[in-house]
Amino acid sequence: MFFEKILSALYQSRLAGRVVVKEYSGWRGLKWLPAKLLLPFYPYSLSPRERAAREAVFLASELPTPELISFGGDRIVREYLEGGPVGPEPREIAEALSLAHGRCWALGDAKFDNFLKTDSGIAFIDGEQAVRTCDPLLQGADLVVAAFFLMLFKGCKSVFELLEAYPGREQKVALLTPGSLLLLLPCLPRALFRAAGALLRDVGGFMAGKG
Repeated sequence: MFFEKILSALYQSRLAGRVVVKEYSGWRGLKWLPAKLLLPFYPYSLSPRERAAREAVFLASELPTPELISFGGDRIVREYLEGGPVGPEPREIAEALSLAHGRCWALGDAKFDNFLKTDSGIAFIDGEQAVRTCDPLLQGADLVVAAFFLMLFKGCKSVFELLEAYPGREQKVALLTPGSLLLLLPCLPRALFRAAGALLRDVGGFMAGKG
């Protein structure tokens, strides 16, 4: 697919035997500039060293992640995990986000291929933009990013399935920020239609109760 070819060109990781080597320097770091502009409330970093440090801290966290083998400067080496990507399946992505957010992490990069299905459950394999926080707005950026990539690969129906499956409410406020609305613009007419339908059902129920 067209979008898959674009994403593969932006990958910074390479497999070396049974480990993954990830280098953060070079032009690929510019891929974070649109996110930084559209979601300014999230602390996206363009710095190779800071992104490497964030990932090293994330891989050493209590979340299920690959083992960090070495870290220095703008490069890390981590364990290679066997498994398959989560999705693009909205409910599985919602489960992964709920797990991370429940442990006070915001990922920053919540596209579906950064979650891996392993024999022991879901694992998180990318944390270069991850920050330790319980702030629902920052965590909400993950919903926006996840929804955007679901929209690209599976359409707007999958976006609504994600939002219905995700249990948090405060995080969804991030979807109302200007950049988020722009990213998800193709889904807005359907969202308004769904909201109007829900309102009409509520009004109908209220009037029936009065009668």
